[in-house]
Amino acid sequence: MDEAAEAGKSIRKARRSFANYKTKMTSLRRPDGTVTASRRAIEKVIYDFYSDLFDSHVYLPTHHLRQDVYIAPSVLPSEIRHAIKSMKNCTAPGPDRIKPEHLKSIPQVIIRTLAKLFTRIGRILDEGQPCEQAGFRRGFSTIDHIHTLTRLIEVSREYKMPLCLTFIDLKKALDTVETEAVIEALGNQGVPTQYIRMLRELYDNFTTRISPFYKEVIINV
Repeated sequence: MDEAAEAGKSIRKARRSFANYKTKMTSLRRPDGTVTASRRAIEKVIYDFYSDLFDSHVYLPTHHLRQDVYIAPSVLPSEIRHAIKSMKNCTAPGPDRIKPEHLKSIPQVIIRTLAKLFTRIGRILDEGQPCEQAGFRRGFSTIDHIHTLTRLIEVSREYKMPLCLTFIDLKKALDTVETEAVIEALGNQGVPTQYIRMLRELYDNFTTRISPFYKEVIINV
C-alpha cells in the first residue's frame, strides 16, 4: 500500500491485489428467463451456455497442411526484453497469477530461457493483410476506418452524391470461429507449416476454466 501511494498509483487497485479481491455472483438468469440463486444451478447454466457457444455447429474437414522447408528463426533475448518492457502494469493475471510486474523483475538468465519459447508469426500475418484491413494490424486501428468514412461523407456532400454505409456486426464473432477455418486461413496467408502445426496442437483438446465460486467449471472448446 505504501509503495502504491508513493508511486502515485491507485490505492483501491493495490488493496484489491493485496486481498486477492474477487466479486461473487449471487444470481443468474436461465435461458427460459427464470432466475436462480443456487450455486450448483448457476454453474450448470454457465457450463451449458459456454459449451453451446464453443461447440462446433458446422462440419469442416481437416485442412491438409502443405509441406515446406521453412525453419523458424530463433527469437532474440533483446526482443523478449523489449516485449516485457512494453507490457502494461496493473493488468489481470492468468491462472498462473503471473503479472507483468513479475516479468519485469526477472533476471536475464530467465529471459534467455523465454526467448526459446516464442516464435515469429505476427510479422507474417501482418504482411498478408489487405490494405482495407485496419483492425488487428500493427500501426493501424479502427480510427483509420473512421477517417476514411469521414472523408467519404465530406466528398459525397461536396459533390452532392448519394452515399450508403453498411455496418455488419457478427454475433460472438471471435468466440464462434471454427479452428479448422483458422488453420486454412493461416495456410492461405502463407504462414509456414511449422507455425500452423504448432497452433493446431495447441488447440487440440483445449479447455477453458471459469471460476464463479470456489469450484472451477471446465469447458471443452
